[in-house]
Amino acid sequence: MKVGALTVHMGQDEIRPFDGDLTYLGKIMAALPIDIELSRLIALGHAFGLVYETVIIAACLSTKSIFKIYYKDRLAAYK
Repeated sequence: MKVGALTVHMGQDEIRPFDGDLTYLGKIMAALPIDIELSRLIALGHAFGLVYETVIIAACLSTKSIFKIYYKDRLAAYK
């Protein structure tokens, strides 16, 4: 998934998409101890002045759904 964290280096006749340096956004995303997609959401929320809202959305997206009951969890609770 492209999230804009790496620069793309081009060789003589090839493009090497996995060999690159961290961009400024990539350094910010690496510093946050959460998933890459959620860290990008928060970084872009900061750029648009919506940090509070994006942190709330990221917190909601990082948890399990309260409406799903997983069989393994139910079995572990029964044991």
